Amino acid sequence: MAKYIPFVNTDSDVRILKLYYLGAEIVRVTLEKIHDVRRNLPRHTNLWLDCGVDGYDHHIKQEKEPIPSYLANCDHGNKVFEAEHLVRPNQEIVDKFVASALNKCINYNPRWLTVPQLPVLDSNERNKINLCLAKATLTWKLGKNFKGALLLPLILTHKQQVMLKTHWKPRADATIKSFQAAQADGIWIVDKSLADQNAERSFVDRFPSLIALHGYLKGETRAFLVAGPYWGLNLVLWARGIVEYPAIGLGTGYQYHLPGGRLHRGKSRIVLPPLRRCVVVSPELKNWLDDAVRQISTEDPAFQQFRQASNELTRCLQNIETGVEAIVARKQIALFYRNWIDKISAIDPTGRALGLYQDLSSAFVLGKHLETLPASCGKARRPEKVAEYLMLNCL
Repeated sequence: MAKYIPFVNTDSDVRILKLYYLGAEIVRVTLEKIHDVRRNLPRHTNLWLDCGVDGYDHHIKQEKEPIPSYLANCDHGNKVFEAEHLVRPNQEIVDKFVASALNKCINYNPRWLTVPQLPVLDSNERNKINLCLAKATLTWKLGKNFKGALLLPLILTHKQQVMLKTHWKPRADATIKSFQAAQADGIWIVDKSLADQNAERSFVDRFPSLIALHGYLKGETRAFLVAGPYWGLNLVLWARGIVEYPAIGLGTGYQYHLPGGRLHRGKSRIVLPPLRRCVVVSPELKNWLDDAVRQISTEDPAFQQFRQASNELTRCLQNIETGVEAIVARKQIALFYRNWIDKISAIDPTGRALGLYQDLSSAFVLGKHLETLPASCGKARRPEKVAEYLMLNCL
């Protein structure tokens, strides 16, 4: 069974899962979405179910936002995350809330459950409530005799939380306390502000710090770790043996979003396989691809890969009025990503980090010799930049 963990949120995700990711050992679904997707999931799918308490973040920050509907009718659902209670939480109230939330989850026979936790802030003000939530989870587990695994989440919300060790270590130590209080089995770490395909200059410091954070939690807890979803940093952490499971999107969703929020449809993208990155679908990109093909030897494997990407792009542009272009693009990305993971998986674990480094190095060298991507591709217009920042952290 493959070690990657697809994050499934919609029926479209399920279709991609069935096409390309049936080998997944376990699939993550939120309580918010499980009712919508459960009937279409492949039989005998192992579920990691998350009750989505982190979705309360929307309500806490903006009181006009309602409490998450998928946690409606939980005991003390209105009280537990009120401002005063967050400062001085009552363990009995938290126990009843957590029991109500997790009882909703076990109806779906999950293999794994997420320990309810709020995303961390720049301050430590949520440490108390998160510790109470962890203690309540253990109380529930013992009472229900739950035999599955518990995952303690560390959901980061801003890059400044990890840029220096003095920033991330207090958060990691608070996570360890909650991990121990819940007697959890694993830790899931994700920075919801990280879109690692943007190739920002801050990644020079941010990636090593995030990697150090994962390594610290691994060394202090001996837990199994899950990282992501991201585009490439999750694969770097996995190839280096720091995490056991890279969390992944399914042709889209290579960045984490809190449940319960309003998601806006983004621009369609396709993958440029030789460069190990995605770019926005646009007529200008077609011109760029045609130029790239002319610059590459017909003997270079990248030649055929770029030609195929150009054909996929043409199909997208022809269907852009109907919305079909999003389906075409998504399948192209999902298939590439599955093949990319399979390529690295085929390497002996002791050589995976080097294998991924070499893979990304090839993308970096090729990208350095190509013209700048069109403006529609956003800020990361140099073709080699996504591969470069990932490559530099493989070893």
